[in-house]
Amino acid sequence: MFNRHSVAGALLGVATGAILSFLIADFYQSKLGSWYKANLLRINPEIKDLVLAHPYFSEDERIKNDLAWARDLAVPDLRMFPEDARLAADLNFSARPIDGRERRMDFLKGKVVFLNVWATWCGPCRMEMPGIQRLYEKLAGDGRIVFVAISDESPETVRKFFKKRKYTFPSYTIKGDLPPVLACLGIPTTFIIDPDGRIVVRHVGGCKWDDKTVIDFLGQVASQGGKRR
Repeated sequence: MFNRHSVAGALLGVATGAILSFLIADFYQSKLGSWYKANLLRINPEIKDLVLAHPYFSEDERIKNDLAWARDLAVPDLRMFPEDARLAADLNFSARPIDGRERRMDFLKGKVVFLNVWATWCGPCRMEMPGIQRLYEKLAGDGRIVFVAISDESPETVRKFFKKRKYTFPSYTIKGDLPPVLACLGIPTTFIIDPDGRIVVRHVGGCKWDDKTVIDFLGQVASQGGKRR
């Protein structure tokens, strides 16, 4: 039989948790709670991811904060790897477009590939996404350059994320791990792959990708096959 003291303690814990949840929810919906949410991140910006994961932050609030923080991102310092350090990008794996069927990614061969590994729960990933969208729009007419965002989340999760934010650049999901040469120690990680299939840049961390220097750099990689002048 159950120990009645244990049962009573468990019931008390559930009741206390319910009351606290109610009070917290009521607080977050109050004017004071709105001020708290708006200013807590300014007081301690190191906890952005933790705070934004809180269920009392709405999706619209997360989007607003993502856009605000995106203004603080730096332009990446893009430098090509030396010729003898450019590893062959293994594109012999399958991924699923968020609006289609799984396909082999070797169709990317022969193009300059802007490959971004990310996740919807990753704060820096979300912050750099608006810049990637703008970069994609600026280069939409350049058939030499293709964009690929890859997440290990479900297609439905990524599809909802893209739809809410009106992102249109190609996004894929993958089950399991990427090939070792594309393995990431952290996200976001962005790879730039030249038309010869070699990785010329690997960049970890969120950046302002829509800067003119990035556009010029991608054009240089496309015109030279990744080779230096």
